Amino acid sequence: MTAVATREPWEAYAEATRAPHFADWCERHCVQSIDRFDGRPLILEPWQRRIMAEALAEEAEDETYWRTVVLVIPKKNGKTSMLAAYALYHLLEDDGSPEILLAAATDKQAGRLFDTAVRFVKSDAWLAAHLVIREHEGQIARADGFGTLYRISGDSGAVAGYNPSLVVADELAEWTTPRRRRTWGDVATAGRMARRHAHVFVISTAGEPTERVGGILGQLIDRNELDGDTERVHRALTISRNHRAKTLVYNYDANTHDPADLDAIRAANPAAWIDSRTLVELAASPDLTPGKFLQLHGCVWAASEAGYLTLEEWRGLARPGVLGDREEVLLGFRGAEGCALVACRRDDGRLFSLGVWEHDIDADEIDATMADTLERQRVVALFACYTPERASLVDGWGHILGRRRATGVPIDRPSARTAEITERFRADARAALVTHDGDRRVAGHMVAAQLARQRNLPYLTTDVRRGHPIDAAFACVLAWEARAQHGPGQPRDGYAFL
Repeated sequence: MTAVATREPWEAYAEATRAPHFADWCERHCVQSIDRFDGRPLILEPWQRRIMAEALAEEAEDETYWRTVVLVIPKKNGKTSMLAAYALYHLLEDDGSPEILLAAATDKQAGRLFDTAVRFVKSDAWLAAHLVIREHEGQIARADGFGTLYRISGDSGAVAGYNPSLVVADELAEWTTPRRRRTWGDVATAGRMARRHAHVFVISTAGEPTERVGGILGQLIDRNELDGDTERVHRALTISRNHRAKTLVYNYDANTHDPADLDAIRAANPAAWIDSRTLVELAASPDLTPGKFLQLHGCVWAASEAGYLTLEEWRGLARPGVLGDREEVLLGFRGAEGCALVACRRDDGRLFSLGVWEHDIDADEIDATMADTLERQRVVALFACYTPERASLVDGWGHILGRRRATGVPIDRPSARTAEITERFRADARAALVTHDGDRRVAGHMVAAQLARQRNLPYLTTDVRRGHPIDAAFACVLAWEARAQHGPGQPRDGYAFL
């Protein structure tokens, strides 16, 4: 029987790939220097060859197919070595005066990638003869002057003047501050207008659950899976190909919240040198919480042990749809440094985001949103939790609705009532009684919410180190509680609607 050759995924849309040449180049010129790999050539494993075969696919000779390639994978799977090698390969093997940016959130992180490239150069006579290292400047230049590699950090914000042909962005999940986000916006598009084949290579582990919703990497993954063709290769690998945006994402994720599920975690670690014994040792390490172990070594966007609801739990409750006019609703409002207004439809309990304000709070805009809601909907009741700075807003709504329909419910402080309300919402959400419209901002607030306890009374709070707002989580809980008090089967006490 004649064997049938397996068709590679890239063959469906591209003419060729540079991956075999790159793999051979790595073996000939990249000598490793860390621990048990010291002195060994960099030989790409089969899984690395498969990824690079797609990543380096070409529409025609020297015409890169993918403009953005993203590899999301747990730590210690060799991604830094592979990408440092690719940066050097592009620097030496491509024409047009290549300009490469090795970028990371912090200078220390960027230094790890840069140092790996430097060690490769110093360990190979051919590389050393063709490249000049300027460590104090964070540069590696071609000896002929036609190409340079630069180290930059997201914290520096200094990307003006670069015209990169390649950007290698490390740990994109940690590009979380406003300055890092601006830097990413600059480096991700810097060479697109001036160079025909400029491309970006992202390598990262998973980040905090709030960043899965609102962060750069999380949104990149979600958008690519939504707009592109998605292939589930096995339980821990999803590949999404957005041909229109020229974006390829390889996303490893153990898809478990159980740190003892080593089969799932091992599936997310394709490197041959990572075995179950190693994972058992890491899972037992006192230096790692279960959530951090899952994040770093399972590539799970794991919530902290104090998390109120996980992202998977909340996303599983999303239902498409809009709030129609003149529907009976219960409102929840949280007014503090940030503000949020959520409606809960009385008949089925669906939650709808009416507004989330995180920065530059405009009281007039919030008031206008409420006025529009009162005009369009039949508001049964409003439950509000607010600081003194927002009291005038709520007082004004109370005059319109009537005191019996606008109630202050201070669930931001420990009390028996707070505990009852907070626990009821979580129990009902986990029983799939709660549904919502899928608003991304609300999701970010919900997964940032943590359950703290005082005198054994649970209440919602946020991680003070990260300071992610959770106002919309409060608003959802309040709207749901309003429905519990005034929903189907509960009296409206003859309230007249506006």
